[in-house]
Amino acid sequence: MKIIVRAKNLKLNKTLSVFIQEKLGSLEKFTSILGREGGLFVDIEKETKHHRKGPYFKAKVQLRFPSKILEAEASREDLRSSILEVKDELQREIKRMKNKILQSRKMVDKNTFKA
Repeated sequence: MKIIVRAKNLKLNKTLSVFIQEKLGSLEKFTSILGREGGLFVDIEKETKHHRKGPYFKAKVQLRFPSKILEAEASREDLRSSILEVKDELQREIKRMKNKILQSRKMVDKNTFKA
């Protein structure tokens, strides 16, 4: 899976890039379950340059499949925790999508054997 990272109002260093690749790269096993290859687009940003309190780090991830786009977004005080929150949310969406696909396949299988 190809992961494209874009940073705004902060510098993307090697350790942060490795952290993103490691954490969000684990989503590849879930996309392989679906039998689809997707591209992962990650936007990380520091929302303001002068605030010192509050959730001012934002992470937004888009997982693009040929037929569908899954999105997740989180704002936290720490950039790494916002990335982890986005990963968890995207993982839940992938599982939900997988369940829908499996349910539709079961319905098709039931209807074909009734005749």
